[in-house]
Amino acid sequence: MAMPWEDFKTLLRTEFCPKNELQKLEVKLSNHVMKGADHMGYTTRYHELVALVPDMVPTLEKRIDRYVGGLPACIQGMVVSANPATVESAISKN
Repeated sequence: MAMPWEDFKTLLRTEFCPKNELQKLEVKLSNHVMKGADHMGYTTRYHELVALVPDMVPTLEKRIDRYVGGLPACIQGMVVSANPATVESAISKN
């Protein structure tokens, strides 16, 4: 008998990813900011965290907002003014 994908994901998370570990990852994503000029490191870690806690950024708009929100203020303005439609376009704007 087939299991719906969402049920399967919930089962896997319950079995292999304790709630406290998910909470730690959520905090890491919430606090994730670019340090210095390490754009590649910031972007790589952002993608890792989003893959681990996708429920924190369930829509494309939230993913873009979270990515841009972690950029330095001087870069945020440039990226926001470009009105990126995807995370990839936000990445290419900075």
